[in-house]
Amino acid sequence: MGSWQEFSTETVPPPMRATKWAEFGSETLSEMNVAPLNGNSRFCASMRRRNLGELGFVLVDSSPAVANSNAAGAGSWAADSGDYLMMTVADRGRSILKQNGWTADLRQGDIVLRDLA
Repeated sequence: MGSWQEFSTETVPPPMRATKWAEFGSETLSEMNVAPLNGNSRFCASMRRRNLGELGFVLVDSSPAVANSNAAGAGSWAADSGDYLMMTVADRGRSILKQNGWTADLRQGDIVLRDLA
């Protein structure tokens, strides 16, 4: 089992937070763009991820944002480890995920399981 990897926008200058968050999210889940609902200056987010056998486990904490992806496959983190079943847990905050025609409006405590193969 791998150890937890973490990313936070806390140390990123506010104008770059959504861009850096999209880069980390793209690597973790699938290629995406992120649009903060309260503007870049107030956007903050963190993610913890780890491989648990065949399952990639992701914990997300975000201020309101829309994450949109047209990609069909997994990001490099999941693809490199062979993990294509992804569990995303909304630890705190609210996010709207859009990918290939489906939408999930995540709020605190919500869990989404996706097959990214």
